Amino acid sequence: LLNYKPKKIIFAVNSTIYRLLYQLKSSKVDIRLINPLDDEYDYFIPIFSLIKLLEKNNDPMDGWLKIDEKDLTYGKLIIDSMTNKIKIGINWKGNPNHTNDTHRSTTINDILEKANLDTNNNQIFSFQFNPTEEEKEYLKQNNIIDLSSRINDIYDMGMFLSQMNEFISIDRA
Repeated sequence: LLNYKPKKIIFAVNSTIYRLLYQLKSSKVDIRLINPLDDEYDYFIPIFSLIKLLEKNNDPMDGWLKIDEKDLTYGKLIIDSMTNKIKIGINWKGNPNHTNDTHRSTTINDILEKANLDTNNNQIFSFQFNPTEEEKEYLKQNNIIDLSSRINDIYDMGMFLSQMNEFISIDRA
């Protein structure tokens, strides 16, 4: 976008991706926690649609979003203190308000069954936002480490995700 020589680019983002994008802030780029419908603007592109547009310019997608090195070290210390097995992250449901949620989400039991994971050699980590009490109990009973209390936004998720050997997820951001 900067190649178009704009006066200023303003990213209006929600709190789940604010910290991830904050590193892009500069004299030409502003990152704001606002609802764009409450603000005046010339053009509005939802952030995930923008990412889709940027994929078309052949720039590496991982070149402009980074987790700070100290946070990667912190994430590694936490995950390594929990296991020395192969680390597999899982996520089984998305936003229940999404219009296509019944086709995108599944159950924890179903994702584990389809993945056919060997729990003797693997440690499974749940990356699920807002698991139900029933799901938390299932995780505990099946020796799956629940990271939900440590993940506040996509930045935290990226910090822990970078420590996984594999990640199995349904269709969600």
